[in-house]
Amino acid sequence: MSQQIRQRHSARGSSADQADSLTMKASGGGLSAKSLIESSPAQHGPALKLHVPAIYKISPTCLQRILSSGWFPESMSPHWIERHLVQAGSFLYRFETDQSSEPKGTPVQLAAVEARAVGEDEYLEGLELMFRQLPPGSDAVFSVSTFGKTQYFAVSSKEECSTWVNS
Repeated sequence: MSQQIRQRHSARGSSADQADSLTMKASGGGLSAKSLIESSPAQHGPALKLHVPAIYKISPTCLQRILSSGWFPESMSPHWIERHLVQAGSFLYRFETDQSSEPKGTPVQLAAVEARAVGEDEYLEGLELMFRQLPPGSDAVFSVSTFGKTQYFAVSSKEECSTWVNS
């Protein structure tokens, strides 16, 4: 009798491990950019993500202007970082490159997202300088907001921006 219980327990453990493995894969663990791109996602492509350091966020406006002047290390002021975005199923995945082995951060569920194009004349809490000086090759910016956090992405054209916002 105890032998049967042990066998059931070990069998249950292996199925639980399989379920955990499936959950891990579904939540982004073990997913590579290449495998998602090969699965024919709804949308994918390069974008530049605006990284705003914590020190910048908590600084008064006058100090933000000084930090953005170019006299300080890039790590202290907002700067654009290359990312590869993949929209597959109901999630938006961010990768460092199109060859990355795992997503950067947690995949964003599209149902919980508000995406919109950012106008050239919008005031964005001390970030207006970053939008006036878009990186070379970028012509439009869109934002992705979820749970009180907003991320900004620069893309090469207004058409591409519109595609990301509407997808």
